[in-house]
Amino acid sequence: MKSALNPQNIDKYIQSSALEARSTLRKTRIVISEAVPTVRETISYKMPTFANDKGNLKFPIAEPFPYALVAEVARALSKQYQREKQ
Repeated sequence: MKSALNPQNIDKYIQSSALEARSTLRKTRIVISEAVPTVRETISYKMPTFANDKGNLKFPIAEPFPYALVAEVARALSKQYQREKQ
């Protein structure tokens, strides 16, 4: 069994995160999933990742979170990856 320091999925990661970070993490998850419905949620390097073939973004939790930017980038990358597959 994995500890809270090594969560098995994003739900457990959010539950084990600091209380002040949880709403940002939940909203981020929703924004990304709505922007790219085919995104794969995983845990990598003990952090949530949203995989869509390649690439990732990192945002410091202590700074205001750019939700609109995340959605825009997620949609743009998804389209780019789809074009590259063709």
